[in-house]
This record gives sequence, structure tokens and C-alpha cells, in this order.
Amino acid sequence: MVPKIHAKGSGFGGITQYVLHDKDAKTSERVEWTETVNLGTKNPETASRVMMATSMDQDRLKKEAGVKATGRKSKDHVLHVTLSWHADEREGLSKEEQIKAAKWFMREIKASDRQALIVSHKDEPQPHVHLVINRVSPKDGKILPSSFERLNASKWAEKYERERGKILCHNRVINNAARKRGEYVRGEKDLPRPLYEQTASVANDNTKKAALLAEQRKKAAAIAKEQRETKTRHRKEWQQMEAAAKTERRKLRQRTKADAAKAVQRVRDSYREKWAQQHHEKEAAKAKFDANEKTLRGRIENARKLVAWRDVLRRKTETQRATTIGATFRVLASEGARREALSRQYKAKEATLNRQQKAEEKAAAEKIKSQLAEKQADQRRAYEQKRNATIMKHRLETAKLKTKWKAHEAKQQADWQKLAKEHPRLNQSNENPRGFPPNQDPGELRKVFNRSKRRRSRDEGMSL
Repeated sequence: MVPKIHAKGSGFGGITQYVLHDKDAKTSERVEWTETVNLGTKNPETASRVMMATSMDQDRLKKEAGVKATGRKSKDHVLHVTLSWHADEREGLSKEEQIKAAKWFMREIKASDRQALIVSHKDEPQPHVHLVINRVSPKDGKILPSSFERLNASKWAEKYERERGKILCHNRVINNAARKRGEYVRGEKDLPRPLYEQTASVANDNTKKAALLAEQRKKAAAIAKEQRETKTRHRKEWQQMEAAAKTERRKLRQRTKADAAKAVQRVRDSYREKWAQQHHEKEAAKAKFDANEKTLRGRIENARKLVAWRDVLRRKTETQRATTIGATFRVLASEGARREALSRQYKAKEATLNRQQKAEEKAAAEKIKSQLAEKQADQRRAYEQKRNATIMKHRLETAKLKTKWKAHEAKQQADWQKLAKEHPRLNQSNENPRGFPPNQDPGELRKVFNRSKRRRSRDEGMSL
């Protein structure tokens, strides 16, 4: 038994179309039978739509069940699992046994209450079923945890083979025993399909095969390590560049603010003499006013200076004119009114001088701030130039890594072809220790190989 947990996805439509149809075709000849779990329909297309509706209704299901909408959110609601038996087990392997294994596997990963679609395929020598599982619970909207799912799958596969009465994968038993002892053991990764196809043509008992495979893996690991380090360095360079640009923008704003404050202060300093002069004039006028108030002639002189006769003559209506004449009479008759009129005169002068100063302060500050836009534009141009240079540098480094991968793959293929000629596999029909499908036609293999290359190119491009 080989359980394989594929990468999780967010949509049920694509994976359902894949498992219910032939590869790159609209036909369904490879589908042997289908089964649904925890769904009110046997129709696989309808089952897919029901699972999709449950997935989209997650928030409502949580709310009705009293589950708090907290924690990390995940849109990967689709779990795709493949359960594969050995080719020698095809005879005597019934539909009921496959459904039993699928439901047992779901119990082991705590998914027995989840909706699922089981599809059996017959296009490979190894009988296998696909499980499309909805990770969202239809009861409370909780998502199926993925912690230790591969370890649980490995333990289950061992239990399943023991129940069937024959252990087919002894390495798995050894690894699980080591894990029970508290040792960290990682299962051997599956070979990429192109590499597996190349190794399949070489005899298994050849010592050169293991040596060549180890050597190629070592070289691939070195390139992969360089690729990871390059991506990490690219990410740090982007972060440093962004942080430096942000710091420069902040410093420019701070400098502009400080320059504007200095310009305002220069205006204020230039007005200090005017304020001092106005103060002395005010004090001198008050002293002369006090001296004049001691004599009748002086009081008349004070009143004459304080009465605005032009305001009296400018009044258009009789009411306005009468009001102004009344105020004028009070100035002529009352010392307090005269003092109040004198105070109003100098307050008006102070207000005028203050308006002039504020206007000049604003103009000085606006002049400095208007230069900020030009400096920011220069800053943006410099950043764009640095950004473009960084992008070009990263692309060149990524292209070099891509060239290394291509050279490695070309040499790898040449080495295996050479070894296959020297030590060909005599019988390839029964030698399939890890449950891989047999050789396909070159066109199909090329499609798989190209998909692998596109995936790697996409991962490499993420550093940009």
C-alpha cells in the first residue's frame, strides 16, 4: 500500500474533473467506479458541487455551531489522496476492499465525518483510488488539521499491510520503528517522474546505479541549496532596499519640516524690530495721552486724535450716523472712553502687523514645501533606477541557476542512458518496488517533464 497525500487546493472543480476523466481528455475510460461518503447523492458531479457549497458556507456553519471565527484562516479546503496497491494485488482486490481501505484511512486522519468522493482508476498496472476530501466539516465548519498527516498515513499503511497478511514495504516498517524510539526519520522522497523513467531501464542489482543516483542527488542538492540561498539573499536585498527607501522618504519629510520651521523663524526674527517699534510708539502715545488728560486743551487734543470723523461722514443711514455720533460724543466727554478708544487703535495696529507676519510665515513655509514635491520626484526616480537594476541582477542570477539545472538534467540523462546501455534491465515487467507506473510513451513523459520544469521556473520567479 502506498498512500500519497498531494498538495492541498482551494477548488473542487479542477480536481473533480481530473479524477473523473482521462488525462488531457474528455473521456472517462479509466474510471472503474465511484463512491461518495457523507453525501446525500451518489452522483460524483453533484457530490463535487455539494462539497463546494459546504466549503463556501464555512462561516455560517461555524456561527450556528457556536465556534468562534478566530485563528488562522485557510482557503485550502481540498485534500487529495491517492491509495495505491501493488500490481500483484490486482487479482482478488474487490471494490468493497478498496472502499474499506479508503474509509479506514479517513478515520486514521480524523476525517471520518468529512464529505468525500472516492474514484477508482484502472489505467495503471497498480490498482489505485483517488480520495477527494472536503476539509471543512459540514457540522461545525471546522477545518481538518494537517499536522502529522503523512506520519499517520505511514503508520496506517503499515497496519493495513499487516492486516492483509503481507508486508510489501519493509523500509516503512523500519522507519516507523525508529520514530517510535524517538529518532527523527524522514522517508525517502519519490523520484521525479523523468528521473524514475531513466533509472527504470537500469538493472537493480548494479552497484553503479546506486552510486550514480547518490552522485546526482548530491549535485542536485548543491544546486537546490544555492537556489535557496539565492532566494533568501534576494528577499533580504528587497527588504533592505525597501527599508532604505522608506528611511530616505522619512528623512526628506523631516528635513523639509525642519527647513520650513527655520524659514518661519527667520520671518519672525525679521518682525521683532517692528514689534519693538510698535511697542515703543504705544508706550509714548500712552504717556502723552496721560499728560494731555491733565489739562482741558490736552483732553481736547486727545479727543481730536481719537475721533474718526471720516467714519461719521461715511455712514449712509441716519441710524448708523446717530450711533457713530453717540460714540464720538462719549469720547469727547469721558476719559474712560478716550482710553478705550486709544487701546482699540493700538490693538488694530497689532492685528494688522500680526496678519502681515502670518502671511509672510505661510509664504515662506509654502515655498519650502513646494520644493518637497520636486525632491520626492527625484527620490522616486533614483529608487526606480535602483529597483530596475536589482530586478535585472536577480533575473541574471536566476537564469544562471536555471542554466545549471538544465545542464544537470542533460548530464543526468546522458549518464543514465550510458549506464542503461552497459547494464540494461532484462525484465522490467515485475520490477516495480515502489509502486510506480510503468514506462509511458515519450510524448506523455515529456508533458510531465515540462510541467515539472514550469513549476520550478514559477518557484524561481517568485524571488523577483
